[in-house]
Amino acid sequence: MNFREQLTAAYQKKVVKPHENLVRKTALIAYTNIALATPVKSGRARANWNISVDTVDASTTDNTSQPNFAAKAGAAVANFVIGKTIYISNNLPYIKRLNNGYSKQAPASFVETGVALAKRQAGAK
Repeated sequence: MNFREQLTAAYQKKVVKPHENLVRKTALIAYTNIALATPVKSGRARANWNISVDTVDASTTDNTSQPNFAAKAGAAVANFVIGKTIYISNNLPYIKRLNNGYSKQAPASFVETGVALAKRQAGAK
C-alpha cells in the first residue's frame, strides 16, 4: 500500500467511521426518545414514527402496537454514510398539534427535547 492509500485508510478508520457511528447512535437515541415521549391515546401516533436515510418516509399505518424501536431504527440507519441525511418523520396530520402540547400526557416540544437529549446521551456536540 502506498502512502496515499495508507493515509486514506487511516482517515477512514480514525475520522470517517467514528463520525458515522456517532451520527447513527445519535439518530437511534433521538428516534427512540421521540417515539417514547409521544403521547398515547390509541397508540397510532407513536406507531407512526419512521426513520430513514436520504429520503423522508411519509408512510402511515393504522397499526397501534409499538414496534421494536431499536430494531426498526437500527435497520434503517445501517446504510448511513457521511454525505447522507437521516430523517425522523411522522406523517399523521395531528402530530404537530401533539408536539405543540395538545395532549396533557406530553409536554410541548417533545420532539425537540428528544433530539437535544439524544445529543447529550450520545456525546454529540
